[in-house]
Formats: sequence, structure tokens, C-alpha cells
Amino acid sequence: MTRPAQRSAGRDLIPGLGEDQPPAEVIDAYWTAIDLAAYGWHPKRLEFDANTATAFVTVHTPTRRTVTVSWDLRGNRKARQQVPGQGAAHRLIGLARAVASLGQSDAESGDDWLTQLCWLVQLHVGSPHRHHGNWRRSDPLPTVGSNEQPMSRGRSAAWLMARLVAKYGWTVRHLGEDIAGGGFIADIPGDVCAIFPATMEYDGTAAAALARLIPTLQAPDIELLAHRLDYRALWAQRHSTGGARR
Repeated sequence: MTRPAQRSAGRDLIPGLGEDQPPAEVIDAYWTAIDLAAYGWHPKRLEFDANTATAFVTVHTPTRRTVTVSWDLRGNRKARQQVPGQGAAHRLIGLARAVASLGQSDAESGDDWLTQLCWLVQLHVGSPHRHHGNWRRSDPLPTVGSNEQPMSRGRSAAWLMARLVAKYGWTVRHLGEDIAGGGFIADIPGDVCAIFPATMEYDGTAAAALARLIPTLQAPDIELLAHRLDYRALWAQRHSTGGARR
């Protein structure tokens, strides 16, 4: 493992471990993950692929998007970056480099420091997003007449859209279209314009739940979702249906 630069005062130890502290590189990577979480960037996956000598760091962003940064040891460079903003990108790349170094060192020595880092981050940061049951709520839409209510899946998609548009402030476009991979495209304030394809992995977020649900909808429901609903009005009345209050 590479020796990290001098650490900030008060960060030479990991709380709760007493004198049984891991190597300095694990400590530095831990504090980087803690700093990211404090700014709303919650680490979800820290992984090293020994076959490709590449580390992957996946986080949930403050804008409720899931992004991955990777570091390729073979070229000593970032292999992928999906993060706007220099501050967060710098910390994420630094964490990816540490994960790569720890993973490679473990592969060569038989140690298990990367696994310990993952455990420490999970213990002290926790899971950033629960798999909410109300992602799939299918209550009737209070802003739509009883004779115009879509089927259950259409109502579920409408509630997901309302969360993204009214609560998160996203602009959602191109529902079900080829340009969106059958899912949708979202303009995310303070972030990027992102594609959420229908084939994306479910990551516990409302966006992934919606993207995966769209291909199961009938054309009239897609048309309703894309053009006929006022999502802010719908979200404002979400408690009137007796649904979950989240």
C-alpha cells in the first residue's frame, strides 16, 4: 500500500476501534468516505476487480442519482467518471484510488483491509437509501377523475414521477422513447442531464423504480404520464389518499 500524505489533526484514528487501528491508508479512505457522506454523497459500493486492476466506487448523490467512479491501476488513471463539480469528483477519485491500492495490496498479501474498510463505512455511514415500499404505491390519483384512472402500474408510475418532479425538482422527458433506452431522461438541478434506461439495475431509488416500470405500461398510460398530469398538484395531495407519508 502507498503511504498517504499527512492527515488532518484528529483524523489519525477511526472512532470505536481503540488501539486496534488499521493501516494509515484504510484510515484515510475511511475519513474520505465520511466527508463525502457529510456532503450528501453516500458511498454504496467499494469494490476492486483484480482481473482488470480496477476499483469501483458507487455513491448516491445529493440529487438522488447513483453514480460510479473507477480507477484503473494499470494506467494509474480514472477509467470512468460521472460526477459534476470538482470538489466531489476530487474526493471520489481519491477514494477510488485508495480502494484500488487496498484491493491490489490484499490480492498480493492475502490481507483483507478493503473488506474492513467496506465494513467500517457501512457501520458509520449506513445505507443511504432504503428500498422504500411506497416506491410502488398504487393509490388512486386524486387529481384524475375516477373514469380516467390508469391501471395499478400506471398509478405507481405517476406517484414515482410526482416524487421526482415535485419533490426532487427534476424535469423528466422522453418517457419510453428509444433515445432514453425505453426509460426516461431527466434534467437534474445542480447535476447533469441523465439517461435512466429501462434495463438499469434497481438501486433502491425512485428513478430506477420508474425506469424499470415504464416498459410494462400501456401507451395510454405513457401519454397520461408524459402530457396530462400536474405532478406538483398530485404531490401536494399525496396524503389525501391514505398512502405512506414519506
